[in-house]
Parts: sequence; C-alpha cells; structure tokens
Amino acid sequence: MPRTPKTETAIPSPLSRFLGPLDAFRQSLGKAAAREADHGPDALFGHALYTAGGRTPVFMLQGLARIFRKLDLDDLNTADAELFDRLRLEAKIVEDVLGQIDYWWVVGQKAAAYKLPRPVLAWAAQRHVEACGVAATWLEAREWTPHRYLSEPAAFEPRADRFERRLRKLDWPSPKRLRKAWAEFLLETLTDVDATVDTLDLTKLEEGLHEARRQVRWISVYASALGGQLVLDAEAPAPPGWEVYLTPESVGNPFNRLPEPGPDDRPLHMPAPLFYALSHLIDRLGRLKDQAQWTHILAQGLEDTGSAKGRSIESFLGDAAMTPEGAAAGAAQLVSDVLRRDRLLARMAEAIEAQR
Repeated sequence: MPRTPKTETAIPSPLSRFLGPLDAFRQSLGKAAAREADHGPDALFGHALYTAGGRTPVFMLQGLARIFRKLDLDDLNTADAELFDRLRLEAKIVEDVLGQIDYWWVVGQKAAAYKLPRPVLAWAAQRHVEACGVAATWLEAREWTPHRYLSEPAAFEPRADRFERRLRKLDWPSPKRLRKAWAEFLLETLTDVDATVDTLDLTKLEEGLHEARRQVRWISVYASALGGQLVLDAEAPAPPGWEVYLTPESVGNPFNRLPEPGPDDRPLHMPAPLFYALSHLIDRLGRLKDQAQWTHILAQGLEDTGSAKGRSIESFLGDAAMTPEGAAAGAAQLVSDVLRRDRLLARMAEAIEAQR
C-alpha cells in the first residue's frame, strides 16, 4: 500500500511569535546587505539596517524572551531558561546599537532643522557614522552576519538560524496553561511597574525619566510581542473624565492595534480605554525625554565644537528647548495624573485579576 504522506505539524502559537520577528530581522539584514548606495548614510550597513526596520523585530524578541524567562511553566527547564536569557541579551545588544544609530541620526536632523552651525552638523554626522560602525562590528562579533575570520565560511550558521533551531525543539505550553501563566506574569508586571515608577528620581534623564518610560513601555511591548494573548475590548466603557486619553491620536496609534488571536489562543481581555491611556502616558513621557535630551546633546555639540560662542542653545531651539527640571516637572505631573489620580496600572491589574 502506498504510504500516506505526513502532514506538517502545526506550529505552536508561542513558537510562531518568536519565528515572526526572527524572520523579519533576517529580511532586514538581507535588505541592508543588498543596498546599492555607494555614498552617504545609506551606504553604511548599520544605517541601511536601521532604515530597513531592523530595530523593531529585535525589540519584539527581547520582549518575548523577557516574558518566557519569567513565566511560571513547569515544562521549561534550566536549559530553556538559558536560551531565553541568551536571546534576550543578543537581541538587546542589537537593539541598543541600532538605537544609537537612531539617536544620532535624529540629533543630526534636529541640528539641521534648528539651523545650528555647520560644525555641529558635522559633529552629529560623525557620531552617527561611528554608531553605524559599532553596529556593524557587533553584528559580526555576535554572528548575526558572517565575518572575515570564520574558520569554515561554508558551515556558518547565522545566529537567527541557531535560535530558530533551538526554539523549535522546546516543549511549548498548551493554550490553557499559557493563558494562566501569562495572566500571572502580566498581573505581576503591572504591580511591579506601578511601584517602581514611584521610586524613580525623575530629575535624572536616564535613570529617572527615561527609565520611567521604559518601565511602562514594556507593558505595551509585551502585549504586541505575545500577539494574540491580549485583545482590546472596544465595548468597555471609559472611566469618568477619561476624554484626555481618548483622542484620535491615541486611539489611532498603530501600536494600539494588537495582533489578532489565532484559532487556538485563549487571550486575556483589556478594556481599550485603559490601553489608550497607557499609550498616552508612553507618548507624553517620550516627548519630554526627547526634548530634554535634544536640548542637552545639542548644547554639548555647541560646546565641543566651539561654535556660536556667546549664544545659548535656547537661542536656537526657542520654545522647543527643554531643561531637565522642566522635563522632570512634566513627567511628575503625568505620573501623578495617570498612575495616581486615574490609577491606570491599578485598573489594568484589576482587569487581569478578574480573569484569572
């Protein structure tokens, strides 16, 4: 009798969440490698990878690794935990170096937009070139891309392929068990972030304001990365006085369009107005952080290049200038309004607790 051909085993939903960004990052690497520019920023591999969207996939991988490292799942053993730790670290390295490219590219754009002296533009451009070089070096060193010192070039297995091979061997949890562990993880995260933000000194740009934004932003990243495990309930009523969070800008934010659940997923539900308020908080903290950073770094550029002596950075930026004190005051008011008065994270935690 003829043998019945084997059907391919369906990919578990959690595994598919990892494979998606891994493949997206491979595609970004391929686009960067195939660049045709022979001069300017686009000729640099690091910048080409940045413009090809390479940062978002590794950010998603970092979020997924953080989730699964902490999920309470008996099926995942010590070796599995080490895999997630390694994936988190490797994705963070790439995300950080691409973040530096983004940072210096934006600084250069701001310097040009506000007509700072040419030496400052050249100073920012040089830092951008250096960031691109660092990124290319790390990508080779961590073997996301091949390098000249490979002992057996033909046998080279890119890091993305290695991660995929190991991820496919894991014993992934059932939808029911994943839902329970995900609910516990999300509830703990919401509670911890709410408490942590209270301890931060918002007058410090990096350790305070920026860290506050990182903390709340991870919640949104987790929801997007583990797509299908959290859905927004658009029918849920908004709490009284919530209009400030329900602007077209917040409701239409692409980061608020979460992936649809698959046929086997058992998602948690979150009132959509709460998620829109989270988006509002992340966005407003980011604006304050960015303005304060631009003001500081462009002032540093004036000083380092000795340009426009006698002129302050405020004379160039005008109303766009932001002091650390001004950013801290704005951030403190946001935290007070959104997290304390309106109890955003506490409300989100209550919504998850009701579904456990």
